[in-house]
Amino acid sequence: MSALTALVLLAACQPGSGATTPPPSISPILPTAVPSTTTATTTSTTPTPSPSPTDNPSPTSTLVVTARPTTPEETAALTAEAEWVYREQQRLIDEYESQGGAAELPEPLKAFVSGEYASTLEAVLKASHEQPGHFEGRTIITRVAVVHTNLADSALIGIQFCDDQSGIVHVDESGKRTPLQFRIINLAEFERGPDGRLRMFTNAATEVETCAS
Repeated sequence: MSALTALVLLAACQPGSGATTPPPSISPILPTAVPSTTTATTTSTTPTPSPSPTDNPSPTSTLVVTARPTTPEETAALTAEAEWVYREQQRLIDEYESQGGAAELPEPLKAFVSGEYASTLEAVLKASHEQPGHFEGRTIITRVAVVHTNLADSALIGIQFCDDQSGIVHVDESGKRTPLQFRIINLAEFERGPDGRLRMFTNAATEVETCAS
């Protein structure tokens, strides 16, 4: 995520000055592989891989969670799927930012984002496309926590991530390189669409000094 992306998302996702949203209830999790779960009613819905190579392996669970999880197994399966979605959309954002943004929301991203978040992201990439220069480097996701409360009605799960963009640099038209220093806590919420895919549809962003847990 570029500096422009970070600034626009922060501006778009912060609550108003009069907001009194209570803090979410969160519990730390580790981004580890989820054990495969098989029952008579489960089917494989591993999301279709994005077009370009990725070092973010898709989840392996065959458990399909279509409502808010009520068991540890459902929570683990849905968390793994949501984290995969988040990391894939962030990888694609970094990829498009390195190419100078995009005039509209690219098709590969539509497999991972929807709703108000997709609209905001499209505006961000278009703004990057219209400004000179580009960004190099990638976002490092350094903290993950499951959110249990204060979610949108359609959300199956909320996950809090900390994105470290200190390894990203902006390269202007003259070749001057300016490092970024953004570290952002994102509270992402996920819903399952009519096609069965889990997508990130809303996000609340807060800039922080460090991603250390």
